[in-house]
Amino acid sequence: DKYFFNIQIKLTGTIVEHKEQKPIQDGTNLIKVFQDSLEQHIKKRAEAFIKKTQEEYKFDASCLANYIKAYTREKLTKEDIDRIVENAEINVEVKVHIKNAGGKM
Repeated sequence: DKYFFNIQIKLTGTIVEHKEQKPIQDGTNLIKVFQDSLEQHIKKRAEAFIKKTQEEYKFDASCLANYIKAYTREKLTKEDIDRIVENAEINVEVKVHIKNAGGKM
């Protein structure tokens, strides 16, 4: 059996400037650009981490064992779980929400 995992990463935060007290100009469009850029960067890093653990380290670094055990009634060893994770298809979805921006820290 091939396992499929969808990992969702949701982040919310505020951008704070160190020097200026005025808000970022044209905030709505710039915030959207920041969000998109962060989503792409985090997704790329997460996918690289998963690929490295699957191909190079070959173990369950993402702690997916609990989900695998919940899905199957078979008694699985650590080696079984590592093999399942190594061969699994793991998709990553990232959603970044910037609540507001600007102001002095």
